[in-house]
Amino acid sequence: MRMRAESWSPTGPTVWSAVRGEVGKRLRAWYAQQDGHHKQCALAAMLTTGSDDFKDVLVPLLRDANNQMRLAVIHTGAELLPSSLGPNWQEEVRMWPEAARLDFLTELARNACPRPLA
Repeated sequence: MRMRAESWSPTGPTVWSAVRGEVGKRLRAWYAQQDGHHKQCALAAMLTTGSDDFKDVLVPLLRDANNQMRLAVIHTGAELLPSSLGPNWQEEVRMWPEAARLDFLTELARNACPRPLA
């Protein structure tokens, strides 16, 4: 089951603004680990924040010409939210290669459809 970052708590943005410095540092350190499983978990945690604090990590992966790099982000288990790419996410995505745009928009469309919880 995927959890929408903005649905986990009505105070999510408020909480994030209070913890972003320390938690952000820890997530970046976790992502720096060489183990691929740790990287995947760190990416999932970054995405779950819904914050654009990690767009410097996420955007290069999502626009990478290698679809395995893009899919590694998409298949972290966390929902990919446009907010993770910043307020000008549409302009950002327009500059990506067509295949990367298609993967991103397909994931957004897939997440927009309600799914059964069971």
